[in-house]
Amino acid sequence: MPHQPQHPIPEEFAGNEWLVDELFEKYRTDKNSVDEKWWPIFESMSADSSTAAQLRAWKARHPGAVVVSYVNTTAEVKAESDYCCTSVNARAVIEAIPAG
Repeated sequence: MPHQPQHPIPEEFAGNEWLVDELFEKYRTDKNSVDEKWWPIFESMSADSSTAAQLRAWKARHPGAVVVSYVNTTAEVKAESDYCCTSVNARAVIEAIPAG
């Protein structure tokens, strides 16, 4: 099963994840740059994102665990991550992580 992004992309957008990713990034930078119809979708996606503090706490409970974050996570979460992926390359990134 392919790795799922950290935020749920609604099923009706399958195959167009790249477009949703681009719009979501624009929304995160400037909410008003995206049509208001997208706001509820992006608000629900944002609510599911982990914070850096949550990730640090998780890593403390799972020493040595490898963390793969989604490209649309915050810079703080990315800084705590070992790898970063997109919906397009998630499987390849996960499969390339050395066992250990």
